[in-house]
Amino acid sequence: MGLTEFLEKQGLRKRDVPVALLYVKGMTYVTYLISLGLCYRYRPLFSLSKLKYPQQFLTYLSKRYNNQYTKWQNRINRLLLKSEKISEMKYFKPIPKALHINPKRFTVSMAENVLFYKLTLPITLPLQVYVAIKIISKRGNQTTFEDCLDADQFENDSNNDNNNNNNNNNNNDNNNNDQ
Repeated sequence: MGLTEFLEKQGLRKRDVPVALLYVKGMTYVTYLISLGLCYRYRPLFSLSKLKYPQQFLTYLSKRYNNQYTKWQNRINRLLLKSEKISEMKYFKPIPKALHINPKRFTVSMAENVLFYKLTLPITLPLQVYVAIKIISKRGNQTTFEDCLDADQFENDSNNDNNNNNNNNNNNDNNNNDQ
């Protein structure tokens, strides 16, 4: 089953697909901003790394793959230093200041959010598509301007309106002449 058949089965028309995609994209941005706020507030990946089992796993990795583990640890430390430099950049600094938040923590939460967002994408994306389909299908029951506009009917109505206006003008002229 293709995308078109799936959407038609869900009650969408072909012309509703671009609108549904815009809804999904808008919800994606909203989800990203909400997850950024959650990452700033709760620091989920940092908190997760402090739990018992992840700590044991990191210890196992450091013993088993010592060289690779130290390389990755150095990379992470360099990324943290870069995030501190980014937080001091003149173009980036006004954003956290406008939000009244710590610039260094904001840059770390942005990096954490990228990973968190990608990990939760298999859950959030189908949910966003489902919500968009439900919104569009409810809206699809309403009559749109294009549905109401029939070219032949529009021409007939405009001709009738012109005839009625001419008749009204003639009647007004006759009434004026009588007076």
